[in-house]
Amino acid sequence: MSNGTTIDFPDMQVANDLIGDREALNAAWERDGYWYFKKLLDPDALGRFQEAYMEELRSFGVIDPDATEPVYNGASLENWPKPTPFGYEPHNKLIESRAWVELTRDPKIESLFTKILGARPVWVPIAEYRLWPPNEDPSLDRIIAPHQDGFYNLGYNGRTCWIPVWDASKETGGLAVAEGMHKSGYFHDPDNAPLFPFPPNSIPDSAWRTANYEAGDFVLFDRHTPHSGLRNHSDRYFRLSLDVRLVPENENAPMAGLITEVDTLGIAIKTEDAKI
Repeated sequence: MSNGTTIDFPDMQVANDLIGDREALNAAWERDGYWYFKKLLDPDALGRFQEAYMEELRSFGVIDPDATEPVYNGASLENWPKPTPFGYEPHNKLIESRAWVELTRDPKIESLFTKILGARPVWVPIAEYRLWPPNEDPSLDRIIAPHQDGFYNLGYNGRTCWIPVWDASKETGGLAVAEGMHKSGYFHDPDNAPLFPFPPNSIPDSAWRTANYEAGDFVLFDRHTPHSGLRNHSDRYFRLSLDVRLVPENENAPMAGLITEVDTLGIAIKTEDAKI
């Protein structure tokens, strides 16, 4: 496991040049367990999404009212959500805003993901807004809580999309993935409830990859890919990110909605699309 001072993991492989070549994309996915794309998200759609995060930071008084970047102003973090094994407690106002829905429904975002996946993306309503304050304890392990999303979401063939909402250098932290380790089954200890963590030294240090992320980047990774957030060692910037699940429409995508009727012939579900 990486020690607390390590920040210079090797860079992830960029997949921009593979778009349009289905065979090459599939080969990279099979080999690495992820695709990393640089600066492809539509800036207008991303800008609207960024503002939801900035408004949350302003509500805590931890950035200046006229700030245009998530720069920490030194205010007290006493009322900030408390730490958890996987990060921090949820930001409920952001969750209630459902800002991720507006982002993923933007026509330019849907068109981009359809081109990459080869099918329309079906977004599963499992979304996590993450706002990481700076100056995290450098004596703690840089890799926070390695895990595999599929272990906690059995039953559907989901992929995870991780989006750095703002620039996030290696110092600020971000997503780290264990390249090529998605083909080795689940590493979680089934006898160590309730978090079922990886046993020590399950993942070799040499497998970890990260990047100096920029706004507009995103990573898609396999449900079996070990990954983790990295602690924020910046003394200046909050690290803002979103992770949300999706399934290509042609891969037996699940249906999410409100069950309105159940009888011996089947179940009626009212989806969000039907409400619009």
